[in-house]
Amino acid sequence: MKNKLWKALNGLVCAYKPVDLSVAALKRQIVRRICADGNEVVGSPRLPLIKLPIVEPHEKTGALVVNIRCFIAVFALNDECEKIPEILAHSWVNVYRLDGILGRETDKHNIKGRVISKVDYDHVTRHKLQKLIARIQSEYRKLSFKAAEVDLQSEDAFELARKGTPRVQLPEMQIVYDCSVKHFSPPFFSLQVQCVGETDLFLRCFIHEIGANLGTTASCSRLRRCSIGPFQSSHTLLEKQISLQNIIRNIELCRRILGSLPKDEGVVCENSSPYEETRDVVDGLNLHVDDEYDAMRPVWPRNYT
Repeated sequence: MKNKLWKALNGLVCAYKPVDLSVAALKRQIVRRICADGNEVVGSPRLPLIKLPIVEPHEKTGALVVNIRCFIAVFALNDECEKIPEILAHSWVNVYRLDGILGRETDKHNIKGRVISKVDYDHVTRHKLQKLIARIQSEYRKLSFKAAEVDLQSEDAFELARKGTPRVQLPEMQIVYDCSVKHFSPPFFSLQVQCVGETDLFLRCFIHEIGANLGTTASCSRLRRCSIGPFQSSHTLLEKQISLQNIIRNIELCRRILGSLPKDEGVVCENSSPYEETRDVVDGLNLHVDDEYDAMRPVWPRNYT
């Protein structure tokens, strides 16, 4: 049983990071649950009861996320950690929902930063915002071809454009592939952004630059990652679903998702349907919710003694 369990704990785990919970805390919670449930399954052999699984975050991007951001997180377990560079080389397109407020600028563009200036925004309309976004998309599209070292007037550029937008080959290069307005009710607005190589600071500055180009200013009020490459929100484990059984099932789901990916042709196919998005696949996991899960758990401990 021990060998079968250890063999099953190899792969990717897709979990949802809620607000005010750091990636490190989520990682520790996954490790503790694997060890606790694994020891119950294995029984009580001689110490050590079970090997501590290696849950490895990405060194560069792990420090770039903030606790007030909620998003889909993907962790590698055990031998899968060695494949992290290979996975990052795919430069998967991430989808974000960005909420902004016009006419307000915060210190260092932080979501909960101190408001340092207020500017009039009455002249901003949805049409002006959409025109600006269309111009931004056009500039980023040209940049993606330049990054691929393809002449815009060549036949190679035509063939690439026919298939889609060239995929960035440099993992750290920041490209916005698509942006659309999902909500506009001044001063509040929401954007859906598809990008690669992004960081929290890049996305917050992106909202600020949109406001500046509209003749006002803007600040990001909410930032949520809806998907990371082929992994959608429906593939994630919620905090209350983290258990050994659910983790093993999620590893199998992630393995099937990676196996169903189409052949990489070096382009980003826009408006494509998510992989493995049918509900029967997700519902077939039969995820269990921890009966002892505290839905009202605060960030600080409950013990006041």
